[in-house]
Amino acid sequence: MKVKLIYILIYVTVLFSSCGIFNKTLKSVDYNDTAKEETRVKVALDSIQEHYSVFDTFYSGFTGNYKSDKQNLPLKGLIKIKYNDFIWISVRPFMGIEVSRILITNDSLKVIDRLKNEYIEENLSVIKSKIGIDLTYESIQSILLNRFFVFPSDNTTHSYFLDNDENIASLTATGIFSDINLSHKTSFSNRNFSIYENSLKLLDKNQSLNIIYSDFQLLNKKEFPNSLQLYIDNAANTTLINLSYKNIKINETIKPTFIVPKNVKRVKFE
Repeated sequence: MKVKLIYILIYVTVLFSSCGIFNKTLKSVDYNDTAKEETRVKVALDSIQEHYSVFDTFYSGFTGNYKSDKQNLPLKGLIKIKYNDFIWISVRPFMGIEVSRILITNDSLKVIDRLKNEYIEENLSVIKSKIGIDLTYESIQSILLNRFFVFPSDNTTHSYFLDNDENIASLTATGIFSDINLSHKTSFSNRNFSIYENSLKLLDKNQSLNIIYSDFQLLNKKEFPNSLQLYIDNAANTTLINLSYKNIKINETIKPTFIVPKNVKRVKFE
C-alpha cells in the first residue's frame, strides 16, 4: 500500500533560550574522564529539556513536498499530536479534499487510503520494514516536536558523548546497540539549546535518516522550528520530505477521529 510514512514522518520541534554558564560548565570538565563525561552529557540534556516549549497538545496545518527517485508530490494537510498519546494526520493535497488519514499510537499504525479504498492496521514496528530504521512512537513524536530521544529505544543516555565548541554542540552515540552497528547524532546550539539537526545511520546497511530544522519562531515563549527537512536514504531509494507548519495552536482539545468506512478493504502495509 502506497500511502506511507511520507506523511507519518512529518516533522516538528521544540527547544531553546540561553544559559550563560553552559559553556563554562562543559569546558571545565575533563573530556577524557568517563564519569565526568556523563556529567557533561547530563548538563547538556538538562539544558536542552529546560528550553522545550511545553504543551499537552499540538495542532497545525502543514505544506511541503515529497520527492523520491520516482515521484515528486505536493504535501498539504493537518496534524494533531496529543503528547505521549497519539499522532493524527489528515493529508489534503488538493482543494481540502482528504486523500488519506493516519493514526499513530504507542503500538499501532492505522492508515485509510481514500483513493484506493484501502485500510491498514499494523504494529508500529512495520515502519522498520519500510525505511530500515526501527522508529518508536516516542522517536516519531520527538522528531515532529524537535526533542531529544535515544536510539535505539533500549539505549540509554550513558552511551552518548558530548562534543562542544564555541557555537555548536552535539550528543553522539556510536557503536553496536541491540545488535545494530549505528550512529545517532543530535546537534544543537550551545547558546539557546535549539536542536537543529538529528542524524541516524545504520553503518553496516548504508541506511540513514537525517532531519534538519529551520525557521525558528517563538511558540509558548520558546523557540520552535516551523520547518523541517527529512532525508531518508537506503540502497533502493533516496527520499526528501520538506514540511512547513502553518497556524500552530497548542493546548486545545483535540480528538483522534478515525472511522473506517464500510466499503474499504484491509490490506498489508507494503
